[in-house]
Amino acid sequence: MFPLAAGAGLLALRNGFVDGWTALDTLVMLAGAALAVVNLIIGNRGNPEPLLQLRLFRDPTFSWSMGLSFIIVTALFGGMLLLPLYLQEVHGYSPLETGLLLLPQAITAAVAMPLGGYLTDRIGPRPVVATGMVMLAGGGFLLAQIHPTSSNWLVVSALLLRGFAMGFSMMPSMAAAMARVPHHLSGSASSISNSLQRIGSSVGIAVLVTVLAAQFTTAIGQASCAPSPAVLSAASTPGHQVTTAQFCSSLKGQYATLIQNGGQPTTTTKVAPVVAHFGRTYASDALSTSFDRTFAFITILTLLGVIPALFLRRPEKTATGSMPQLDAA
Repeated sequence: MFPLAAGAGLLALRNGFVDGWTALDTLVMLAGAALAVVNLIIGNRGNPEPLLQLRLFRDPTFSWSMGLSFIIVTALFGGMLLLPLYLQEVHGYSPLETGLLLLPQAITAAVAMPLGGYLTDRIGPRPVVATGMVMLAGGGFLLAQIHPTSSNWLVVSALLLRGFAMGFSMMPSMAAAMARVPHHLSGSASSISNSLQRIGSSVGIAVLVTVLAAQFTTAIGQASCAPSPAVLSAASTPGHQVTTAQFCSSLKGQYATLIQNGGQPTTTTKVAPVVAHFGRTYASDALSTSFDRTFAFITILTLLGVIPALFLRRPEKTATGSMPQLDAA
């Protein structure tokens, strides 16, 4: 049931993006995913050896940590997908230049991970993870300020924050959850954690791409269109002088359906270089705005992750120093 629920949910997200959220196939997939989840929960209750030990969610710290992992992987992996696209499509960087620009995040994450583990052992997961979520939100806020003319130092600053946030949020929250689990259930807890992270990253990326596509369509309609007389003259035909309103209406109509056409232009008609350059600049500005709004969405989502971080607790020790066992109901 678990793979069925995950597969149906992902197909519902895909169909919602392509066909619309009220389309019949989307609603059928959403209903199928919901029924699979309900069946999974009910079926596990009477099984003495269930495949997924859902009773682990009785521990509040484990439950909060699993919910927090959805937010973390969405903000981290979603940003890892969107930022290279942004740098290449808007700033015009090559894949090699983009990879080198993303390197600071990996370096700071390598430094922050052992430091985050050390601080978690000393002061507990709550302040460490909450600080990591705030830094992750700060990185998202900086990414939302990037424009085609922004300095690379703004990108590097955002990546440094995201690298530290990765070390302070992801591993400490997972460690806090695993520390609350009895030793004989650690394998099942690890399976649940890994599965939720994989599903969370897939769902998060699908949601962010949907948000980006919607924002691009909106930004195209809101983008400023002020072609020069040279552009209008080049776009005109003998006997017909194109006006600014006509040119802008045609340009917006062309790019408004770009996402639905899989990124392919609606026309293959050759245009003058000055017109093509204006169109690329116009689309880049709208694309930059849509990326900025998507990163702002990531920032807001990350700030919400501070709430579950405040409910994480240290592992409780019994008089013999062993972990308390969950009821085997």
